[in-house]
Amino acid sequence: MAGIHKGVQARIAERNELAKFVPCLAHSLNLVGVHSASSCQEAINLFGLIQKVDCFSVGSATRWDIMKKWVKTNLKGSSQTRWPAKHVGVNALLNNFPEIAEALEEVKQTSHAPKAKYEACHLLTAIKDFKFIVNLTIWANILREINRVNIEIQKEDIILVRSVALMDGLLKTLQKMRQNLMEYPQT
Repeated sequence: MAGIHKGVQARIAERNELAKFVPCLAHSLNLVGVHSASSCQEAINLFGLIQKVDCFSVGSATRWDIMKKWVKTNLKGSSQTRWPAKHVGVNALLNNFPEIAEALEEVKQTSHAPKAKYEACHLLTAIKDFKFIVNLTIWANILREINRVNIEIQKEDIILVRSVALMDGLLKTLQKMRQNLMEYPQT
């Protein structure tokens, strides 16, 4: 990490106190996303539920087999810091929503473990909640834009002017999304 006490920043200062540490733009973008989402209870709930669905699915071989039967792509948990992983996790749930609901329904109906039946029922109710679906769609759009810029700013041939333009464009896009939320198509 870039920590001032034990991270890269500290190591650079040890070698040359006149050298200036410049953090990676992609890392800074990820940190902005992390802090933004952690300040919004709806986002905390959304990413927490995505993580629970993933953990529940991989928590037993039987549940995993049921999920694989219904869902042709792997679900992904929601990483705390890796925003590309959040993008993949949100899209996996959004793009396979009916199949995931069917898989949870099958677990609920066929499981012999009362705890698994309860958890499947609880998850099914939670993901079918209108507020969750709206938030899932909103975050899919937000993360699509962040991920697009994140990929671009990590290219080897990127120049500073292009990076600044991409970040400025991302800011304007997110501001426009906030003002006109219903104009953005689902991913």
